[in-house]
Amino acid sequence: MAPFAFFLRQMHRVTAAVLLGALVVSWEYNNNNVVSVDAFYLPGVHPQNFDVGEHVPLKVGRLVSTRTTVPYEYYKLPMCVPAKVSSPLANLGEVLTGDVLYTSPYKMQMQINETCQTTCTIHNFHKKGASSKLWKKLVDERYHATMRMDNMPVVELTESAPASEGAVGGTQGRLVTGVTSSDGVHKSMFAGGLGLPLGARILPNGRLHISDEFEEGTDPQDVIQNAGKADYAVFNHINFSIFYHPLPKSRYSVYANGIRVQDHRTLEDPNAEVFDGYTARIVGIYATIESVKGGCKKKMGNPSEVNVQKWNDKDGVTFSYSVNWIPSETNWASRWDALLSMSAHDIDTNWYTIANSLLMTTCLTFLVAAVIVRSLRRDLLKYEEIEEMLEGLNEEAGGGLLTTHEDFGWKLVAHDVFRPPKQSTLLCVLYGAGMQLFYVICITISLGAVGFLNPSNRGVLLSTWLFSFSVLSYCAGNKSAWLYQALHKNPIEKRRVAMQSAWLVPGAAMVVFCISNTILWFEGSSGAVPFGTFFVLFALWFIVSVPLTFLGSTVAYRKEPEDFAISHKQNAIPRMIPEMPYYRSGTMMIMVGALLPFLVSFAQAFFVVSRLLLNKFVYMFGFITAVFLIVMAVIAETGIVITYWCLNAEDYRWWWRSYMTCFTSGIYTFIALLFYFLIGFDYSTNFVNMMVLTGHMLLASLVYSLVAGAVGFRVSLAFVGAIYDAIKAD
Repeated sequence: MAPFAFFLRQMHRVTAAVLLGALVVSWEYNNNNVVSVDAFYLPGVHPQNFDVGEHVPLKVGRLVSTRTTVPYEYYKLPMCVPAKVSSPLANLGEVLTGDVLYTSPYKMQMQINETCQTTCTIHNFHKKGASSKLWKKLVDERYHATMRMDNMPVVELTESAPASEGAVGGTQGRLVTGVTSSDGVHKSMFAGGLGLPLGARILPNGRLHISDEFEEGTDPQDVIQNAGKADYAVFNHINFSIFYHPLPKSRYSVYANGIRVQDHRTLEDPNAEVFDGYTARIVGIYATIESVKGGCKKKMGNPSEVNVQKWNDKDGVTFSYSVNWIPSETNWASRWDALLSMSAHDIDTNWYTIANSLLMTTCLTFLVAAVIVRSLRRDLLKYEEIEEMLEGLNEEAGGGLLTTHEDFGWKLVAHDVFRPPKQSTLLCVLYGAGMQLFYVICITISLGAVGFLNPSNRGVLLSTWLFSFSVLSYCAGNKSAWLYQALHKNPIEKRRVAMQSAWLVPGAAMVVFCISNTILWFEGSSGAVPFGTFFVLFALWFIVSVPLTFLGSTVAYRKEPEDFAISHKQNAIPRMIPEMPYYRSGTMMIMVGALLPFLVSFAQAFFVVSRLLLNKFVYMFGFITAVFLIVMAVIAETGIVITYWCLNAEDYRWWWRSYMTCFTSGIYTFIALLFYFLIGFDYSTNFVNMMVLTGHMLLASLVYSLVAGAVGFRVSLAFVGAIYDAIKAD
């Protein structure tokens, strides 16, 4: 009974440590890094200083919407184009998400305000063929154009507090003071969502219809019926409000020709234009948008005659912008705080989720401790008493008695419990892939918790995930080979296990990815991966992942195989399994048992996925770490409960049952997320968006299922080994 007692003590300690650690990690981390969000930057990432009059590039990114997952490239629309369109070298994550930045026609100089600058005039804006049709489609789908300056995203400002949809983190309702509104007045406005809208439909009453909410006095049915006949307004003027942090002891003056001097009195030309200012760093950029017929110059000439800029205007569409530079006391290191912080509502929601998960985990822990553990202890004590009694009777009779007794319950399958299951090769491969992904998640969460995966470093999270997955293919090959060798003492399909470990799960993920990418390519989306990136992905797979998988398998096969049934000789003929009513069948146990991990994890999974689909920043690794620990504890305990019930019913087919119970929780998550976002959420249901959304959800749910199945199976295997090592074989 010693191994079993040791296993129980370890399980109690681990569960208590997980629950306490989850609560402490969530509390400490989120108090320090979500509410206040002390942003952390990677070593080597340094601030960029700009002198007065120095050109500060503004780059344009992808077009995104809160109603669809399909991004588009900015210059696919009839927009002003610079003399040369170029993009900096993007990492793998940026390319895969279509978040590549390009140069823009906006010309801005540090600390030099611009009241009105015309970018260009596009004639026949509504007759540009496919680009004009795409613009109209994207306006109806409420797309926004993302922009960045010195890696800071442009945030839209609104006159009133924005709705929760699309608001940036904790900036919802946050006042930004000193900005320039559409009427040119410096005042306080509310921070809204990332990016700037492209345009809006013009309602019958002449107002602009930007969102799906209708103003008082507007008939929604009239708007919907006349949607195809509606005219459109172009948001052709942008008022930029750029916040900068001046560096101390850096004040100087600048010539109009760009020569910097510390004191303008030393200039030889007394009539030269002088700009006073500081060397500074960008700490924030906000903008308001307008629809002004003829651009800002028309508005400045005669403001009383300003009309909206219609997309079919015979004079064309004139794009313009203004720039207002505002000094700020915000340090460069904390400039992301407002964007990464969470609102009070989001924080409360996460705490309620964790409290609910802890309650369910505690109840399940008591179930394991009070029911299963007590039953097992009682069975083992009874077994030992019978053994001692029979041995005593045998000694009294001089050794002539037959000291055997009839077993009951889970002890009846002691000689079949480690019999290799059907499709054992597939089980080994899935187990290895699940452990590989488990280690990848642990590495990702650890790096994110210490700040190495800050959202300011675009694409780093996905790049880290892919490289970690490729390198940890060694674990997939090693774990699958270890289990296969333990099940089959003389394995004859070593190469087959290694091959399937290298091809099955990565191949399935690649098939889903290729289908989604093909759909995006036909749609003309910027999310479609170019050929060069495909080459990189296949290189990671064939040059890095596959060799490491075979290396891990080779190392495992060279070791002595582990003997699970060292004290229980396997019967030559499998034991008959008694029939069970349908409510105690294996399928019913799997379907009911999978609900526990699903209920614990779904709320947090929905919260994270919804923020990603609404184009919000997700920087909540404290909450994610806590929920991850709680879910892993629930999965482990679920595997133990299902395995015990299975064995107690004299059914030794626990291998797949323990795995599939936890695996099915990921299937539940996939169905629930897809159902909610397509039916209960304001989300576009066109074919392309549904297919891409389904692909994304399928990949995420597959990762969850594989990890849950592997963890549940591994704990169940340890549990079975512990309880059967505690009894003596007949």
